[in-house]
Amino acid sequence: MLRFRFVQFVLCLLQRRLIAKEFFENSTFHKADAGQILQNVETTLTEQLLLVTPDRLPAFLSQHESELILSKRPFTDYMRRTLREKRILQQDIFLAADLSERYGYKLISGEKHTLQRDVILRICLASEFQLEEVQEALTLYGMAALHARIPRDCAFIVAFSNRIYDIHNVDAILRKNKLPPFLTPEQISNCS
Repeated sequence: MLRFRFVQFVLCLLQRRLIAKEFFENSTFHKADAGQILQNVETTLTEQLLLVTPDRLPAFLSQHESELILSKRPFTDYMRRTLREKRILQQDIFLAADLSERYGYKLISGEKHTLQRDVILRICLASEFQLEEVQEALTLYGMAALHARIPRDCAFIVAFSNRIYDIHNVDAILRKNKLPPFLTPEQISNCS
């Protein structure tokens, strides 16, 4: 039963990656082959980790050390690295996000913390993040990732997926769909 479930799991991964044809051409399959197959397929760390046994965890951690978050300030490191890769200045982001530079710098440095998810979403929009980058930023900040079952989150997912990064355009989408609009800069400063 366990082997069947494992095979079912790997087949699901392979189908998601559109290489099931290659898999079916090879008629013999063993659990030992899974590692090799998955190395040839672009998988997430979580998908790879599902195949790791407790005794293989140290090797996995060592192999993926460059991908692991080892910092005490993961959001700060993630934002700085991502913005550097995109060659975006922080001051431009704060201007586009309609946040004061001082407040924005303190948020990214970790000196200040906000409980307002809208603030992080504003920064992500202004940074022109892809949806995956937004999810990562929210998670590293300690906030819930966007979820397709929450109507307001749906609006943000649609905005990021369609590369609508202007705060006012996203706010218009929210209002048009009778969803709570962004917090205003005044509301944000009162909450911080």
